[in-house]
Amino acid sequence: MDKTDSVSELFSDQNNQNAKQIQYDEAVVKSQIDMVGKRIEYEPTSGSSVVIEEKAPTSGEVLPNGFPVGVGPNAAPEAPVKKERTKLNLIQRAKDFFTHATKRQKIIMIATPASLIILAILVAIIGQATGAFKTDYSVTYSTAKEIKNQITKIRGDVSCNKISEYASNSATSNEIYQKYIEDCKQNMAGIDSNLVTKLGDSAGVLKDPEIGRKFDAFRTVFNATNGGDEDINKALDLYAVWHKWSVIEGNKTSDWTEADILNATKILRESGNQRLKDYGEKWATLKAQANEATYRWLHSSSKDDGSVDFVEMRRAADDAKNAFNDFERNERPNLLTEFPLKFVDLAKVYAKFEELYEVIRKTYEENYNFRAGGCRELINSVRCE
Repeated sequence: MDKTDSVSELFSDQNNQNAKQIQYDEAVVKSQIDMVGKRIEYEPTSGSSVVIEEKAPTSGEVLPNGFPVGVGPNAAPEAPVKKERTKLNLIQRAKDFFTHATKRQKIIMIATPASLIILAILVAIIGQATGAFKTDYSVTYSTAKEIKNQITKIRGDVSCNKISEYASNSATSNEIYQKYIEDCKQNMAGIDSNLVTKLGDSAGVLKDPEIGRKFDAFRTVFNATNGGDEDINKALDLYAVWHKWSVIEGNKTSDWTEADILNATKILRESGNQRLKDYGEKWATLKAQANEATYRWLHSSSKDDGSVDFVEMRRAADDAKNAFNDFERNERPNLLTEFPLKFVDLAKVYAKFEELYEVIRKTYEENYNFRAGGCRELINSVRCE
């Protein structure tokens, strides 16, 4: 740059340092807010500023640039015209894209859907061949078969019948009779509710509409008969008490002492049942009276001379004995009528299950899972029992 250039000298660092610093009120400048239609002019020497309100030019007025208002450079700028986009349908857009696409893009466009179609076909073929997408009925069938085995066992068990048959039989031991009661309680519980829940959660019930309807019908009657065993269990406990009493009473061979009477009837008096309690207390009283009258008569010192006292004592002994026998004959509890065993009728439950099982069995034969098994596998067929 030429050092003699006046402009360079004017803006040189040395001249800038020697230039006179002009002071002005900066706060006033910053305080200007509404400056629309106004301008500020500064006085360089004093640093003061003046706000001058400008008047809007009138139509036809010539501005300082030499052009009237609205003419030439003073004309208002035109708003840009927005181009309207043509709406093309998807097919047209696809055609346009394919027309302008590169060779690589065209290859990708053709290969991608074709690959997806081929993949879907392969998956379908593999699924059809392996049965991967078929409903697995193996758990449904195996669970149903467990329930069927339970039903078969319950139907074949006669423990409940033996309870009423041997209730007063002193020849049947308490151990054997108690086993009848426990087996009967187990049979009364019927089908295991856990197995019913497992069957309901299996794929065959959930995915096969026909099996689902049959299962709902079975579960309805099952729930109606489930959980009603409390009264029967109480009755069975009374049968156990009575059988124990029958064994004690029937197997007593020696004379009854007062201690024997109290010990024997204790099981009745403490049974918790008022009927058995009353019977046990009265039985003990009349038995003791009959024993005492018989003892006085047999051990009377005047039995050999035929005195009146001896005859009276014999009559009293006979009366006491007859009173005891009449009591046993007329007031002995009849368990079958007073405490009947009202077992839950499971016939409807079994009938509904047989309908359900038959559908499950046939369906599993048609959709057999050779890995899970469970049926007889013949050469050209499968047989499920």
